[in-house]
Amino acid sequence: RQEGGEIRDHIRRALTALSENAAEIFVLRYFEGYGNHEIAKMLGTSRSTVNVILHRSRKRLQKELAVLRPTEEMPDVP
Repeated sequence: RQEGGEIRDHIRRALTALSENAAEIFVLRYFEGYGNHEIAKMLGTSRSTVNVILHRSRKRLQKELAVLRPTEEMPDVP
């Protein structure tokens, strides 16, 4: 079992694998709680762009964080 601090370190490192823009959008959505439409307005982009970036970011983070579950298959992200 991973310790809380170790898990946070893995997540922090995984976020650095994203572009600055993708990481910002990911943090706004999943840590700050903003909706995709709100994020799009804040960043002056379309909601569909935010949707695509979030989808790609989740896929990338899923791969980066696979180390946390080495013996189990990670579920697919929709």
